[in-house]
Amino acid sequence: MKTFKLSEATIGQRVVVVEPVGEEIRWKHFERIEGVAKFSPKYLCVNSLRAVQGHPGMKPRWDSGEGVTASEMPAGTPVVDAKEINHDWTEAHDGLVIVDSSGWLGFYVRQRLVHVITPAERPYHHGALELAESLINAVGDIPVGHAVAEWNGEKLLPDDLTRLRLRMRE
Repeated sequence: MKTFKLSEATIGQRVVVVEPVGEEIRWKHFERIEGVAKFSPKYLCVNSLRAVQGHPGMKPRWDSGEGVTASEMPAGTPVVDAKEINHDWTEAHDGLVIVDSSGWLGFYVRQRLVHVITPAERPYHHGALELAESLINAVGDIPVGHAVAEWNGEKLLPDDLTRLRLRMRE
């Protein structure tokens, strides 16, 4: 991840401050906004958006949820573009994750794409989910997760699971 100073962020850009906290990481999300800081001329106006703490790729131990609070931060604060931070998670990231994305099915093992079933093939693959799950479970005690990808303008099923925005299938 490329860090830069908050003063280099454009107005409206969402940025994240990444802080190690013991063995965990805390991500504080901000949006740079226009305005003149009242606290100090070396500070910039921001909207504080969200705070998340935990281990990358796992369910956050704590997540404030999104909310907007006007604030000020030092202009020299090191930040990362929010597009590089992904809090999507599943306990199955180290096992098998079956992702449904706009009619395509992707099978990810240990976060890497191993097989895709296209919409054209899908009618001929009834039972593919159950087969994959039974094979993985037969190999060992590997977690299995079902997720739906929320389209984010990129490839429907990139090679790396962490590049997808996921919501767990209920």
